[in-house]
Amino acid sequence: MLLHLQNEFGPKARQYVRPELPQGLDPAQDSFAVVFWLRVPCGGGMRWATKDERLEPGFGIDMRCTKQGGVLVANRSAAGSDPGFTVLMLPHSAYLTLGFVDEDGNAHTCSGIRLPADTRWHHIALLIDRHDALRLYVDAVPAAQLDLAAYAWQRLGQADLNIGADTLNQYGIGDAYLEELSVTAELPSIAELHAAFDSGRLNHLQKEAGTRLSSLGAEYTPGMRSQLKKAIDLSLRQTDKAAAYEALFAAYSEFLDAPQKDALLTVTLLGDPHISAPNDICSQRVETLLMDTVSSGITPDALVSVGDNANDSTYEMGHEAFICFSELMQKHLPSAQFIACHGNHDTMYNSSVANYREGTRAYREGLHSFLRGPLLQANAHVDEVFREVAGQYLAPGEEAGHSFGITVNGYHFLVLNTDYLPQTGSSKENWNLYGNILDPIRHALHLHNGTFTWLRHMLDRYEKDGKPFFVICHFPFIDTVPLSYYREINIEDNSIGAQDPQIRALFSEYEHLVYICGHLHSGLGMSGPVQVLSAQTGRSFPEINISAMKAAARAYAPCPAGWQLFVYDDEIVLRARDYGAHCWLPEFDAVIPLARKGDIL
Repeated sequence: MLLHLQNEFGPKARQYVRPELPQGLDPAQDSFAVVFWLRVPCGGGMRWATKDERLEPGFGIDMRCTKQGGVLVANRSAAGSDPGFTVLMLPHSAYLTLGFVDEDGNAHTCSGIRLPADTRWHHIALLIDRHDALRLYVDAVPAAQLDLAAYAWQRLGQADLNIGADTLNQYGIGDAYLEELSVTAELPSIAELHAAFDSGRLNHLQKEAGTRLSSLGAEYTPGMRSQLKKAIDLSLRQTDKAAAYEALFAAYSEFLDAPQKDALLTVTLLGDPHISAPNDICSQRVETLLMDTVSSGITPDALVSVGDNANDSTYEMGHEAFICFSELMQKHLPSAQFIACHGNHDTMYNSSVANYREGTRAYREGLHSFLRGPLLQANAHVDEVFREVAGQYLAPGEEAGHSFGITVNGYHFLVLNTDYLPQTGSSKENWNLYGNILDPIRHALHLHNGTFTWLRHMLDRYEKDGKPFFVICHFPFIDTVPLSYYREINIEDNSIGAQDPQIRALFSEYEHLVYICGHLHSGLGMSGPVQVLSAQTGRSFPEINISAMKAAARAYAPCPAGWQLFVYDDEIVLRARDYGAHCWLPEFDAVIPLARKGDIL
């Protein structure tokens, strides 16, 4: 039976399960096992983690950290010092946490266990042997263990057991699917766990592949479909479940790879890299993305970064970030064109040597080899760099943000960066409207009037081709995707900012414009492409908000993961991939239909 539990974090859970226990089983004093399959849509978390809600692995259980997470299994009250067992999900720190409290009120916890926050099905087994140990297995692999032998004769917890909340029916699990839930007095052997895992993961893969077959786009030919159908049918007849899974997984992966060779344009999307230095964790994630792209057979025409290229706005850090991009591109994707806008981390004021002018100087210099130097690809050409034509559009004393247009393989990209406004201090130190005056472009896109003139000139030019073109900018439009809210205090603002209505109205005039942005550090699953509607014009355009390389704070947690973009005659296909796990994530794929000549919009 499939169970779907959904609760807001808090003392009262609405949805949880109190399973029927085997006759005579008392979870407070007997050995028992809880086994089930678990899937956590969006990692169980859809909101920011504030500073006082973070928990580092290895420091125990703190119920303040379980917003949108909650209790997975318990026979005790999760808050306080009541004795008993608890398994928590802490999605903000991306960990399962296992623990028990003895009769003296002492807590014994084991944290640092990787949470299956990747929206896929995982086999969970909690084995409580009162004369030995408390053990947790994830996908038939040992994940945590606590010694119980010294507490064999203590009464630990209540005679009842809850799934999805504690025994006071509070701290409910935020969002989770459970399947094949069982509570037994007999503890399964390791061989039995492996058998259950092999059978269950094959069943889930068969369902996923079958669902994919029933909802395919035009990029999949009848031959491709037939091959996958044969592989599914063969897996249903095989008795060796592990071997059947491996064969179907290989066929399914080949199927998912197949249509990309027919794309008219292929773009690898890179969200918020935040590189601080060569070979730091963020640059390693970028390299993982590039290596997996190559190994999966994708040959992108372009790699597009949506800003926050460096982790801070010093010239030195920005310079190092672009050295990393240059070296990694030459090593792994030498035939792809690198395109990047800048983000708030590249431009915000932190000090007199870390601000817009310093970060933008590093950005301009770093892009030179990609736009004018040896890394400009043969199938690419720069159309206009706003800084070079700014004299036609800007008033004296105005400083342009080095926006530019570039064409790759016949498709246009317009990179839109904020113009300069005087920065005199840090709004981090003045978290109020006065901070807006000190650093008015910390979290916003600001365009001078002249930039709007140039922007319209470029959009008119690109629209004439009659095929999709892409505007690349760091910030999302207001209230278009989760967390893209507007706040007057700009350090709290998560959107394009106060000029949103003006820019939105302009973009909506263009039938073929596609807007690509980042900034929110949301993973796959928070949203797909959305239509941004202008109240002024009554028209709309698509926005694609992509996941971050630094960390996905919400939704699909593992990094790096994101979209590969493929353009066909009648659609843009976004193919989701986990670059670290080297697999496609079809659940997060999305399609943007394209208008063709003769279509009525």
